[in-house]
Amino acid sequence: MSAVRLPVQFNPIRYAEQRRLITGEMPLRGMSRLAELLLDSSESVRVTLQCDIDSDGYRIVSGELATTLQLSCQRCLEPVRLPLQLTIALAAVMDERAAEQLPSHYEPLLLSADGSCFLRDLIEDELLLALPVIARHPEGACPVKVVPPVVASEAVSAAHPFAALAALKKN
Repeated sequence: MSAVRLPVQFNPIRYAEQRRLITGEMPLRGMSRLAELLLDSSESVRVTLQCDIDSDGYRIVSGELATTLQLSCQRCLEPVRLPLQLTIALAAVMDERAAEQLPSHYEPLLLSADGSCFLRDLIEDELLLALPVIARHPEGACPVKVVPPVVASEAVSAAHPFAALAALKKN
């Protein structure tokens, strides 16, 4: 059985009119902005997107993205695996004015002048938006014991900046 090839570039308006399904796997290694943040970009993202026309006439792209990203825990600096299962609900628009008119349950998918977009960019944008601000293991789950920073003694005078070193030398 041959692998399904995902389109590089597609026209969401035309795909919606044809009610096309986009399904397959896309490697993360080609997503340069995302790859900068990953410890390992050898994984892929499972893509299932349905292009359709909703009851109000909007050309929509909806579906799911699923992957597991390996990031660096900002608490212990060890690898942390982040499973992602994203639901996508986009409406194709040609300009910002049209984007402002969308119902709140759709995010705008801004198309180029010819009505197309790059699938890899769309997927990469959605994955980047789903990343946590700070990647870390759950509380207490870091494999390396995190040592709290050393706090200088309150007895050390701020007027003598090297007094803390003298106190350490005595110990």
